[in-house]
Amino acid sequence: MRIEVDVGISFAVVITKRSFEDLALRDGMLVYITFKASAVHVF
Repeated sequence: MRIEVDVGISFAVVITKRSFEDLALRDGMLVYITFKASAVHVF
């Protein structure tokens, strides 16, 4: 699943449907994002 997180700039993340369901993510929900710098792809 592709999810966008907007913090002034938009981050797009890809997670499995299972992870999406396990996390019970909903629009407008407060979330924290972390990532490894080596895993970043800029388009």
